[in-house]
Amino acid sequence: MKRIMLFFAAFCLLAVTTSWAAPAATLTGDIITSGPWVDVRAFANVSTAKVYAKTNNRPLHITKAVSCHALSFDGVEVDIISGGTINNSGTVSGLGNFHAGLARVFVGSGPVSGLQKALPEWWTTNATPGTTDMSAAWQAALNTMAPVYLQKTTYLVGDVSYSGRVYVYGAGGRGISDNTTVRLKAGAAHILTAGFVSTVAGDDPATVTGGEIAGIKFDGQSQVATALVFIATTSHCNIHDCSFQSLQGRGLSLQRVMESRVDGNLFRDVGVYGSGALAIEAVTPTGYLPGDCNNLHIEQNTFAQISGSPIWVSNTGNLDACWISRNKLEYDGVPTWTNAGNTPVIALGQVGRISLTENMLANYSASNNNFGTMIQISAGGGSVHVSGNKLYQCSGIFIDQRGGTVTEDDNTNASDNALTYAYSSFAYQHYGDSIRWINTSGAAMDYPYTTAPSPLDTFMPAINSRSLTTQNIVIDAAALSPTHGVKTVTSGGTFDEFAILNLGAYFDYPNMAMLSVSVRVKAPADSSVQLYVDATGYANTSVPSASGWMWVTWNIQKSALTSSSVAKLYATNVNGILFDGAIIRKLHSVTGSITWDPPSIAAGSGATSSGVTVTGAAVGDQAVVAYSNGTLGGMQATAYITATDNAVIRLDNNTGISVDLSSGTWTVRVFK
Repeated sequence: MKRIMLFFAAFCLLAVTTSWAAPAATLTGDIITSGPWVDVRAFANVSTAKVYAKTNNRPLHITKAVSCHALSFDGVEVDIISGGTINNSGTVSGLGNFHAGLARVFVGSGPVSGLQKALPEWWTTNATPGTTDMSAAWQAALNTMAPVYLQKTTYLVGDVSYSGRVYVYGAGGRGISDNTTVRLKAGAAHILTAGFVSTVAGDDPATVTGGEIAGIKFDGQSQVATALVFIATTSHCNIHDCSFQSLQGRGLSLQRVMESRVDGNLFRDVGVYGSGALAIEAVTPTGYLPGDCNNLHIEQNTFAQISGSPIWVSNTGNLDACWISRNKLEYDGVPTWTNAGNTPVIALGQVGRISLTENMLANYSASNNNFGTMIQISAGGGSVHVSGNKLYQCSGIFIDQRGGTVTEDDNTNASDNALTYAYSSFAYQHYGDSIRWINTSGAAMDYPYTTAPSPLDTFMPAINSRSLTTQNIVIDAAALSPTHGVKTVTSGGTFDEFAILNLGAYFDYPNMAMLSVSVRVKAPADSSVQLYVDATGYANTSVPSASGWMWVTWNIQKSALTSSSVAKLYATNVNGILFDGAIIRKLHSVTGSITWDPPSIAAGSGATSSGVTVTGAAVGDQAVVAYSNGTLGGMQATAYITATDNAVIRLDNNTGISVDLSSGTWTVRVFK
């Protein structure tokens, strides 16, 4: 055994002396040359140490100040040990396997490349967070073209600019964390400008592809500046989970940004009158070759205490194919800077195809920092679809359309505040039931339907075709057309007609059980309204003045309609009526109910109800039944159609014991 061990020891010694040629310098102290790494102190210079480490496939530990001029580390693993620095007087490259802590590493001014990540602290010690100027360190880190990682601290930065793809990550997680804060340096125009920003007329730079900014709080420190962050001529960039705060200026400015996302950010106490918090900038300078912001997703952001418009597109911003969705925009406190005049919450200047959907707007009005308009579309506007937006305690103008084409549906205002629609031009529209109307064009305009509206089930508003006296518009309703405009009947009289609706397009609509016609009305004094379809009258319904604006609904059997059916609405009381609009809905199911106390049903037996009237039901239709008292005691309940407009309910007891249900309401729903 001793011979074997001696042989093995000799072999190991031979291996060590063969693969580790003696370094040029004298070995002293704690310098290790025969361990798992190479210590730079054992060599005459860092170049020799690098070659030695590469040849022997060992990590290189930099444990002292070294000078590098035009040196590539060729992918050697480089570890910066306490006290080690690199004087990068020239280009330092090949740092693909580089490790360091938070101490300063690079003490020269030469470029550094090949890093897998970069920390600003490697160029400047952040001695007093929030006070020490870290701008040059940020610039150097970005210049490496590596992703920049920030710590849970505060940085003071100003006017850093990088004309390439930018990846900057703070320590904040999803939900907007303040773990990483970047403050705007006094006198700076921006914290960060990224992408290619042209100052030459006619320039058409190549678009920068890629980029991400995440998890950072950008703090303007209540200063006046152009913007906290400015991104230009960039595609496939994602800005998320950041906050932009405390600046009389834009929080985030975008110019010629494509295929990118702005989502999950917070904009608070930021913005400027005449522009906004999130701004789509003008394409500048004059003569800049065609370019725009397109395929842009602005989603799930929160805007609060904003000056100017929370979302603002310049009249030359050229925003196209953009989704503005599921954002929360709320006036939840007085901002530091006020709006000098009426300001739209969402200002759409030069836009193309815009989808404005499922946003929440709350507490905006002219008395709250002059937010008297919710959405404004300028003369350069394009095609804008406004759908599913929820408004809470907002008043003023809902949509101020000065150009373009608007389609609008399913928008609601959860308050009694009046919202109007202002238009100086007109194109094909559908409107939700929260809207009232004004006409700013200076000329009468008719609602532009020539056939029944499609898609159906949309609010058809009162449109001005004669003159404007109030938000409720006077109309001559004599012309038979789908134009439902509005009659303000105040002089009184029996059966005063106030609107005409064309129902002909619905008579053969597939899978429709009934047609529901609802009108929104208001009575200056207690009044009533009635609907006639062709020669058939439907229920005369009271409209108490105390109810304010209210909905009155009638259901019409499909069989009662023809291709030329016309609905006429009348005020049937001398007190008159105000009419604001109508909704026509297709009902794909109909219901009927009875009160029934089934007998005690023995095991294995059953019972059948008397007939249940379900207007619109036909033999062969599918039916279900519901019982008001809940449980059926284990029995099975079914419903089926026995004849036109008639159904019965069947109870079957398969439980093994007798069951006696109490009297209750039984409802049958029939599907077409």
